[in-house]
Amino acid sequence: MSAFLLAAALVFLFTCSGFAVSGRPSRTSSRYAYEIDQYNVSIQVGEDNVYHVTEELNVHYNQSRRGILRYITYRGAIGREIEGKLLQHSYRAKITDVNVEGAPFTTYKEDGNFVIQIGDPNRYVTGDQSYRISYSYDPGEDGTSILDEVYYNLIPDDWDAPIAAGAFTVTLPKSFDTQKVEFTGGRYGGVDTGLVDWSVSGNTISGQLTRSLSPGEGITLRVNLPDGYFVGVRTDLGLVVLLYAITLAAGAAGIFLWFKLGRDEKLVPTIEFYPPEGLTSADVGYIIDGYSDNEDLISLIIYWASKGYLKIEETDPGFVLYKLQELPMDAKSYENILFQGLFHSRDSVSDKELEEKFHSTLESSKTQLKDYFQSSKSRRIFTRSSQVARVLASLIAIVPIAALALLGSYIKVVSELWFVPVALFAVLFLVSLILMMVTYDRWNSQSSGKRLGLFGGSCVLCGVSLLFLMCYGVYIVSMPAATLLCIGASVLLALLAVVTKKHTPQGQAWTEKILGLREFIETAELDRINTLVEENPEYFYSVLPFAYVLGLTDKWAKQFESIAVPPPTWYVSSDPHSVYTTMWMVRRLNRCTRSMAHVMTSVPPPPPSARSSNRGSGRSGRSGGFSGGGHGGGGGRSW
Repeated sequence: MSAFLLAAALVFLFTCSGFAVSGRPSRTSSRYAYEIDQYNVSIQVGEDNVYHVTEELNVHYNQSRRGILRYITYRGAIGREIEGKLLQHSYRAKITDVNVEGAPFTTYKEDGNFVIQIGDPNRYVTGDQSYRISYSYDPGEDGTSILDEVYYNLIPDDWDAPIAAGAFTVTLPKSFDTQKVEFTGGRYGGVDTGLVDWSVSGNTISGQLTRSLSPGEGITLRVNLPDGYFVGVRTDLGLVVLLYAITLAAGAAGIFLWFKLGRDEKLVPTIEFYPPEGLTSADVGYIIDGYSDNEDLISLIIYWASKGYLKIEETDPGFVLYKLQELPMDAKSYENILFQGLFHSRDSVSDKELEEKFHSTLESSKTQLKDYFQSSKSRRIFTRSSQVARVLASLIAIVPIAALALLGSYIKVVSELWFVPVALFAVLFLVSLILMMVTYDRWNSQSSGKRLGLFGGSCVLCGVSLLFLMCYGVYIVSMPAATLLCIGASVLLALLAVVTKKHTPQGQAWTEKILGLREFIETAELDRINTLVEENPEYFYSVLPFAYVLGLTDKWAKQFESIAVPPPTWYVSSDPHSVYTTMWMVRRLNRCTRSMAHVMTSVPPPPPSARSSNRGSGRSGRSGGFSGGGHGGGGGRSW
């Protein structure tokens, strides 16, 4: 009777502990879709620090599954304390020679993991299955000259199933100090050293688990080795050389484009008292900066008025234009488009009649003004080759910082999440470069206030973008020398791109005359002005539209403060009781032209547009630590 009771008690104890009589884990009440009965790992470490890994997994499926997904971390960071210093090294391993015996497989990358998908997507399996997975894992250089090491997650800690038993062998290429061998285990960051029984024979470390591992537990091997133990280790020196080569090549290309195609002759202003013969105010506005602007076309209204083709009446708060006569037969196409758009089938037009209806006419006139100079080789302001070279130089200017962002982040294994802000600030740098070009081009067609605004805005945008990229390269990518070189090259190339703009002989001749006129408007002597007014009483008004496109109407009017200039017959103010002076007239006229610019460029409000939203999702991982802190790692799950 006592023997019977003893046998019953033993059976009860085995049943409660979850084991069958055979010693195999009980499957009857398992809450896992699968379990790993045996996890054997064999690693041959090459002298070049490449791990040739073979994993043998005996898996029992408690539920129908196609197979398993083996995740191997190939990108992350290793953190370890060496000689009292906490060092962290980012790595990007190469995984090659992948093979699986026992089932079909495919591979892909996901969130810093190399994924081996094992199993047939069209076939489910249950019960016992065995897989033999082999691959080569190349972590590359270790980022420190203090020591070499073997630091590898033999059994990764990210499996979502228990591991009943496991064994391993790790063979190193040369002898090593067995006192430097350390195993840590448990959950991520664990430091339990009692989960493995191990021994060393020659250059081979062998061992097995002392207990089963729960999901989320793993085993990590670390062997400290003398520096120089590994030879021929893969490095990123080639990529570093490529980064420097790209930067230097971009610099050479930008200098070549400027020197051969975009280097302009020195402009020497001539002494001028009148605008260049045969040019309208719109022509002068285009020639001086190479842009067809609203102001260039609006200046024609003052230009035509000063020549007797129309009259301007200022109303409160708008204006009315009256046609006095048709334009001459030799008027240019853009003049005819604008004039006919104003007075087609009518002799007067008010601001209300132009509002939200004239913008297309103004745009057509601007296009025709540009085409007038671009379509004829004899009238081009800048050489075609320099215009193309400038575009290319602008693109080349961002090549060094783009190379730093891409190659630098790859070399130093920076998260892809940094690419978005880096790309945004690189675009901001390009925007600042474009704004610098506009500032440079429009320097002689803007007032000092607008110059300051454009120049200050471009400097702020450039400074902010370069400061971010500098911090990114120095502190995130940790490549200060390369960062300084790349940013310095981009700044130099940007400055060259700004000045890569060569005048044609005709463009240079016109520009020198216009610059001479501009200089006279700004610095004219009173005696000279009196002489010119005596020769031509309408002299002030004949130059006024040209002063307008050069941004100098106030300065031009100030030069005539002490000179008696009669009011123009072609302008009627809404404030006729004020004492007439050239400054008063210009201020009223500027008010009127601002109103013209507003109504002539106004467009009908757009129809309501549908709003849409995008949803996205993502996942992120972790790396580093102690248990689970070495190379390899990852884990697996069923699918």
